[in-house]
Amino acid sequence: VVIKSPHTRMMRYFPYLFPAERCLIVLRDGRRAVQSTIDTWPLRFLGRTFADVCREWSFGTEAALEAQNRMSTDACRLVRFEDAVAAPDGTVRDLMRFLELEEGRYPFERIGDLPI
Repeated sequence: VVIKSPHTRMMRYFPYLFPAERCLIVLRDGRRAVQSTIDTWPLRFLGRTFADVCREWSFGTEAALEAQNRMSTDACRLVRFEDAVAAPDGTVRDLMRFLELEEGRYPFERIGDLPI
């Protein structure tokens, strides 16, 4: 199951909804996340202010970290987006172990071809 959403308010329910699954939380630096949001959804489009977008990121990050603290380290892993971009090979290897996937099946030689 892959869910990509900046809205993490209900993450506390993850272990109850998906008791046998592992949770992977990817957090992005707030400055970059806010800028990306504004670039994608201009403030005037949705009637939000810069402060609204900053609060949204802050509340979402707080909810994600709270959810992580409620789960065991075997069930939940946090990855910082910028760290993954800086060291994709090590990040993917670590995540494959966490997710119990076979490293030999991943095309590490093509990791640089990924768009993000």
